[in-house]
Amino acid sequence: MALGDQISGRDLILISGGLFRLAKRTFEIHDKLEREAGHASARVGANFAEVVIQIMLFACRPVGEFVHERPTLKILALSSLLLIAVSPVAEGLEFAIPMGYIYFAMGFSVFVEMLTLWLRERAAQPLKLRERYTP
Repeated sequence: MALGDQISGRDLILISGGLFRLAKRTFEIHDKLEREAGHASARVGANFAEVVIQIMLFACRPVGEFVHERPTLKILALSSLLLIAVSPVAEGLEFAIPMGYIYFAMGFSVFVEMLTLWLRERAAQPLKLRERYTP
């Protein structure tokens, strides 16, 4: 988009929606990293759709436990959503990001995280980086 080009309604919707998702994901990541342990959110009444979704999710208990025990996976998932939220903002500014780049970045991140998890479990201790050598 050049400086003198007009912004269409579609562009405004894409930009505002993408910025909203960027802000929401950023706050979610911040909440996961900074929230005190034991802090519970306010309880709200469940509707029928939420109950059905929860029952279907109950079948996914092993996956949920796996992710719950590994908080870095939560951050990875939220970061992936953050990356996806950039796409409509760029499209609204008429800068197309090929989805292959986004999928590659997400796939590479998952690959690195899986290697890290595998090394941690194999070593039976937290992964530690070595300090820089100083003579």
